[in-house]
This record gives sequence, C-alpha cells and structure tokens, in this order.
Amino acid sequence: MEILDVEVEKLVHFSMAKNTWKTALESLAKFSKEYDLNVSWPIQIDVLTRFIAYLSYSGLTSSTINTYLSGISHKHKLLGVTDTTCTFIVSKMLEGVRRKSPKLSDIRAPVTLEILHKIIRSLPSVCSSHYESCLFASAFSLAFFALLRIGELTADTSTDIGAHTIFINDLSLKFSNSKYELHLKICSSKSDQRGISTTLVIPQREADLCPVSMLRVFSGNKISCY
Repeated sequence: MEILDVEVEKLVHFSMAKNTWKTALESLAKFSKEYDLNVSWPIQIDVLTRFIAYLSYSGLTSSTINTYLSGISHKHKLLGVTDTTCTFIVSKMLEGVRRKSPKLSDIRAPVTLEILHKIIRSLPSVCSSHYESCLFASAFSLAFFALLRIGELTADTSTDIGAHTIFINDLSLKFSNSKYELHLKICSSKSDQRGISTTLVIPQREADLCPVSMLRVFSGNKISCY
C-alpha cells in the first residue's frame, strides 16, 4: 500500500508545472512568515486578500499574481477543501490589479542575426576561458536557430534540472550530401507537457553563426554521428 501512496503523490506532483506550484507556495510561506500569520487550508479570506495586496505592493504583474493564485487554487482542490480563490472579493481584487497596472508594451528588442553575431563576437572578451566562450556561442546559436526557451538550455542547480532541459544525448549529427545536419530531440516542452516529443533537424549553414559547426567544435566526439 505504501508504494501506491508514493505513486499517488508522484502523479499529483506531475499534474502541474513545477514552477507554478513551487513559486506560489514559496511566496505564500514568505508572506506568512514576514507578517507572522498562521496559514491553514482552506486559506482564510482575509489572509488571501492581504496576500494579493502583498504581491501587488511588491510590484508583481497581473499575470504573475494570477499564476500564483492558480497554484494556490490547485492546492485547495487537491486537499478537497473549499477553494477560497474563487470568492467574489478575490476576483474583484484581481480585476483591480489588472486595471491598476495596464499591460505595458514590450521594449525588449528581438534577437536578430546581426545582434546574435555581435553577442558571439564579444564572448572572448567577457568569458574566462576559450572553453566557456565556445560553450556560450554554441548555446546561443542553438537557441536562436531551434527557437529554444531558457529552461530548455539551463538548470537552476546541478541537482534541480528542469523537466524540459536538453542533454547532450538529445543531440546527434547526420552526414548527408557532403554536409552535416543536427538532429535535436525535444523530449518535452512547455507546450508538450505529456512528453510526446519531436525532433528538430537543423542543417549546416555556410556562415560563422552555424550552430552545427559550433557544437561540433565544442563537443568534440560527445555527439553521436551517423
């Protein structure tokens, strides 16, 4: 029976994105500690409304606050208790957050080939070694041409690797028509939570920004070739 209870816990854990769950509950714990509040489930309406005010006062955006509330709502449902995030006053506060902070236009510039070239060209000046320079150049080029998210290239720590992180074993090279092409297996992603997986094929480019050439130099013989 114990092994089944462990399996139940695993299935529930994987039912929601880890970051949504973890960040929402961590923020709630920080809030309760800072204001010396005893949080119990279901969360009392007055505690929940003050938590929303705390998030708003901290400068979080409307979308982020909604994400946190989704994680807390999920917890209520799992515990089988009344979901206080669905109350009238909470919905009105969330509407107030949206109206208080209208969505600003995104001022970040898209990464173009020209910008990518400038970034990679500057790496030898800011990196501590040739190895590090090759590492970042390969990562930036691969992210650009494969349209990867940051969570697919990086991990929080060596022991906290994201569910969608790409490993060296997910890459393979194929030699065809006098050129190499890179096969990148995406085992799961933000838009593929069930892990159906897909494989991207990236052809070799006749340019200094070619991710295939960069990865071949960086990895040596670590990428399988066929």
